[in-house]
Amino acid sequence: GPWAALASMFVLATTQMYFFQTSYPTLDPLLLLLTTASVIPVLTGEGTRAQWLTAWLFGALAVAVKGPFGLLPLGGAIGARVLVDRSWRHLGWGALVLALAIAPVALFLTLRADWREGYGVQQLLASASGARTDGAVGYALAFKFIADRFWPWFPLLFLGVAAALRQGDPRVSACRKVAVACALVLIGLSLPRRKLWHHTLVAYPLLSVLIGVAVAPRLAAWFGAAVGRRRLLGGLIVALALAVVSVAGGVDRLLMARPCVLATDFSEALRLVHAGDTVAVISEHEEWDMLSALAFERDVTPARAASWDSVTGPVVLATDQAWASAPSGWMVLDHARGWVFATRPRAQAMPPAHEDALDGADHPPCPALRGSRADDGDGVGRRRDPG
Repeated sequence: GPWAALASMFVLATTQMYFFQTSYPTLDPLLLLLTTASVIPVLTGEGTRAQWLTAWLFGALAVAVKGPFGLLPLGGAIGARVLVDRSWRHLGWGALVLALAIAPVALFLTLRADWREGYGVQQLLASASGARTDGAVGYALAFKFIADRFWPWFPLLFLGVAAALRQGDPRVSACRKVAVACALVLIGLSLPRRKLWHHTLVAYPLLSVLIGVAVAPRLAAWFGAAVGRRRLLGGLIVALALAVVSVAGGVDRLLMARPCVLATDFSEALRLVHAGDTVAVISEHEEWDMLSALAFERDVTPARAASWDSVTGPVVLATDQAWASAPSGWMVLDHARGWVFATRPRAQAMPPAHEDALDGADHPPCPALRGSRADDGDGVGRRRDPG
C-alpha cells in the first residue's frame, strides 16, 4: 500500500551508508535502481508474460552493470515466490528469466577474450575463490555488514521478521515474501570468499521494503486521518528546515569523508600529466583506492610498482614510507596526506611538453619523509566508507 511504499523510501533514503554511498559517482545507485525494478513485478505481480518480460529486461541491465550482484535480488524474489507460494510456475519461468538475464553478458564474455580474462577470471572467479586479497574473508560477513551498517533502522528489521512469522495477519504473505527474498540475497552475498561491505547495498531496497510493510499499519493509524496528515506534513517541513540549516552550518563536513587527495591537494600537479600517461604507485600496501582514483580523476594509466627499480614512467605517487628509500633524480611536485607526488626532471618517457613544464617548475628535492602516513590513507580515493 501507499504507507508501506512511503515508509520504504524514507528508510532507504535515510539509512546512513546508503546516504553516503549514493553521493559518490559509483555504479551502485544505478544498480539499485535496476535491481529494484526487476523484483517489483516478481514480488507483486501475478506472473504474467509482460511482468516476466519486465523482470528480465531490468535484470539483464542490472547484470550488465555489476555482474552477479545484479542478479541476486531477482533470484531472491523468484525464490521467495517459489518457497512462500509453493509455485512451480514461478520456478519454471523464474529459471528461464534468470538464464536469459545472464545471456547477454555471457555472450559478450564469450566473444571478447580480453574481457573474459580480465573480468571473468581475474575479477569474478578471483573474488569467488578468494584469490583477490583486497576485502574481507568470512562466510557470515554479509549479515554482519548489515548489522553494522544498516542504521539507524536495523532494529526495525525485527518487526518485519515478527510480522512474517505472525499468523492470521493479512500482511503475513507480503512480509514472508520480502523476508525470504532478503534472506536469499544475503545468503548469496555470503557465498563468494572475498567480501566488501558495499556489496551488501544491493540488499538495502528489499530490507527497506520489509520494514515498510511491517510499519505501514501503524503509520496508517497514526497519520491516516486529516489531523495526522497535517502533523506528518509539519514534521517533514521541520526536518527539511533542520537539514538546510545543518548543511549551511557545515555539519556535512563532519560526517563525510574528505574529498579525494587527487582532486584537491594534487590537482595542480596532475595538470602536468596528460591523459593516458602512466603513473606508478609505490606503497607497502595494495592501494586499490589510489589506483582507481588515478584512472577516474585524470584518465591516466595507474601502475602498481613493487619497488623503485620497477618504475619506468616519469611520474610516481609514493607513500611517505616508500619515499624514504627513493633513489636520486626524483623531484617532488606536491606532498599531502602521507603521499608524495614526484617526477623525474628529464625522464625520457616524458613527452617534450611535459619536460618543459616540469623543468621550469621550482620544486626542490624533497628530504626523506619518515614515519607513518599522515591519516592512514583516509580520503585518498573515493572512499566508500565515511569512517
